[in-house]
Amino acid sequence: MKLKVFTAKIIAASTCALLALTAFADTKNDYLDTDDQQQKVYFNCIKGTVKEISDYKDIEGAEFINIESEDGQTANIIVDDDTYVERESEIKEGSDITAFYDANKPVIMIYPPQYMAEVVVVDSENQDVKVDLFNKELISSDNMLKLNITDETEIISKDGTKFDGELADKKLAIFYGVSTKSIPAQTSPDKVVVLSQEEAEQESEPSAADVSSMDIIVNGKNIETLPAFAYEDGTVMVPVRSISEALGCEVGWDNQQQRVAVGQDVNFRIGDSVYTSDEAGSVEFRNVPVLKDETTYVPLEFFSDILNVREASVSGSQILINSETTENNI
Repeated sequence: MKLKVFTAKIIAASTCALLALTAFADTKNDYLDTDDQQQKVYFNCIKGTVKEISDYKDIEGAEFINIESEDGQTANIIVDDDTYVERESEIKEGSDITAFYDANKPVIMIYPPQYMAEVVVVDSENQDVKVDLFNKELISSDNMLKLNITDETEIISKDGTKFDGELADKKLAIFYGVSTKSIPAQTSPDKVVVLSQEEAEQESEPSAADVSSMDIIVNGKNIETLPAFAYEDGTVMVPVRSISEALGCEVGWDNQQQRVAVGQDVNFRIGDSVYTSDEAGSVEFRNVPVLKDETTYVPLEFFSDILNVREASVSGSQILINSETTENNI
């Protein structure tokens, strides 16, 4: 992979502000309670020493970076053209790096663990890095860092070009040195990298009342089924049987084991967060399948991430599941 090269004003470093003293990140998508208000975690990070760099065959132009933690655990980092890489020329065997990844994507349960990196930096003692969603007051979602932008702050997009837009409600990578000891800590950052150009409107999740009144549209047809519902964390839960059958899948039920089979390749158990398919392997979601009104509900992402349909999303007043024009396993 021909990686994008970025030149930093000041030597960059990295700390994982959201994680404890473990060398590798906790892959669990946690919510932090601050002043009795749930705070969503948008990014986690993983640290280690580079052991090997190779091409990643599944994504054109991507690289596979194998790292090892201080206690000897290994993990693989995928770096593609959409990854922001800081001090890239220094990433080689023996480099100590930190990779930030989306905390809300399902985790493929393989060993060693594998992460698609949003940001990768070479560690240094001279500067810290924070990757998070920042609100209109430029405070991070975990309430740990507030930004005071100055004329000396370099503000760029992921491609290295100057960014002149608003920083509020965007996902940012912050490179900074000195900060106050207050909560939140305040800093005048050396550099801000804008990871998302659009405002994070998608972070405003639909309410349970909104979802329950939505039509469920499968391949362009409104199906008759029980209504969806939503958890407080925004996860939309939908009835698996009616949608799967509308997609052409047979659905089986083992009452003794509380296990569901979708088609010939996919199975999962009520209350178990791990979903298994021949194509995707074992994938873990934050929310488990549940029985409600004698109907099995799964997260909406089940259809895109496990059944590999082209679209599974909330759009306006509808829930859309679309498998047309897509090769999938159903």
